[in-house]
Amino acid sequence: RKPGFLHKNDQYTFRFDNGQLFRGIGENVGWEARSFENQKFTYDYLLPTLAKNGANFFRTWMCYWNLPLEWQKVSSTKRYVNSPDYFNPGAIRRMDELVHLTDSLGLYFMLTLDWHGHLMEQGGWRNSPYNQANGGPARTPTEFFTLPAAQQKYKDKLRYVVARWGYSTNIAAWEFFNEVDNAVFTQQDSLLIPHAAVTLWHAEMSRYLKDLDPYQHLVTTSISHRDILGMNSIPYLDFNQKHLYKHTEKIPAIYPDYLQAFGKPYVVGEFGFRWEDANPTYAADFNYDYRRGLWYGLFSPTPILPMTWWWELFDDQKMTPYFRAVRTISDQMLAAGRGEFKPFAVRAGVVQCFGMRCGRTYFVYLLNDSPAKATVPVSFGAAGSKLTAQTFTPGTNRYQPLGQFGAKNDLLTLPALTLAPRQEVVLVVEAAPAGPKKNLAGNLNAHSNN
Repeated sequence: RKPGFLHKNDQYTFRFDNGQLFRGIGENVGWEARSFENQKFTYDYLLPTLAKNGANFFRTWMCYWNLPLEWQKVSSTKRYVNSPDYFNPGAIRRMDELVHLTDSLGLYFMLTLDWHGHLMEQGGWRNSPYNQANGGPARTPTEFFTLPAAQQKYKDKLRYVVARWGYSTNIAAWEFFNEVDNAVFTQQDSLLIPHAAVTLWHAEMSRYLKDLDPYQHLVTTSISHRDILGMNSIPYLDFNQKHLYKHTEKIPAIYPDYLQAFGKPYVVGEFGFRWEDANPTYAADFNYDYRRGLWYGLFSPTPILPMTWWWELFDDQKMTPYFRAVRTISDQMLAAGRGEFKPFAVRAGVVQCFGMRCGRTYFVYLLNDSPAKATVPVSFGAAGSKLTAQTFTPGTNRYQPLGQFGAKNDLLTLPALTLAPRQEVVLVVEAAPAGPKKNLAGNLNAHSNN
């Protein structure tokens, strides 16, 4: 029996209707191949590849070249054609197929209903169904947000989306916009659309969608890197998001400030070594960021691990099987802690180190981010005289026993480990279960009856 729809639970997990906990592990599959791209990259190829390699989540867009629901004029696609219909029939058919495919694969996805390029005057706005020049209600991108007739047209889309696909438990979240700040600002950070217009629109549309959707899917939106004033505080957005490029090392530090300020889950919806292109000249650096970004997320308070962009490059680089390693440890964390995640400090010399206790099991991620080999002792706070330690090597997905150890003065010190440059390892240390507590009252009663 399927677990149902996903809902908010806490900073680390979402929760299904049946109470089962979920952490999303996957990547962006922003769209199927455009007309000028390798036609191999379709949902039918990419999604089964993700599923068989341990991923359980992805993110995809509606835009004028992919699932173009509202677009009478399409572009850069061999899959869809122009249509005079209010909703594009080709988009409806393909979305039906996508929902059925994800159901068969056990994959969950974030459906991005719109993207920033739609509202760029030299981009998607020229062919937008909201543009007065194409028979729409709005004269400008700002009026897309502020004009009642444009808002009503958008609500028509929400009603259709929920009515046709809202039954799907595999749609994890509705995302209003990809990187809406890139429509609000110019590249030089001059303001094009008032913050208040965007925030009020999201407040109204998220309220409307929550009232409309009988299954209460998660609702979100995303920015690139510039916050929109007031948007993180909208009560009907279930989690907030941003995207991060060229600074994967900053991922662990992103979450605490947003969690403390706004009290809702936070997600890095895109990340990568570069945003400009997927130039294979940088493949080694792309692959390194792909790996460490996932682990940074796993050891951080987020229900969806950071999702890389450039899905075609990583398929070419044969990186998809790497998801299996992260999924293995994630499943072990969930099983060990039953939803308990307690970060702890680790000392490991010059290598990066992150610790998470789930129930009686301690997990430590070590990464040598330096250009030289490093041999480091590892120590952290732990209790118990019988602590069984093993290493887990991502990529090979093999566990290797280290032995049994005892903590001294609540400090566990493990034998030194040697890591090559950019090498990583996960330590899994399990404390023996506590023995049965003596029934002091029972013992006293037995004594008094003698």
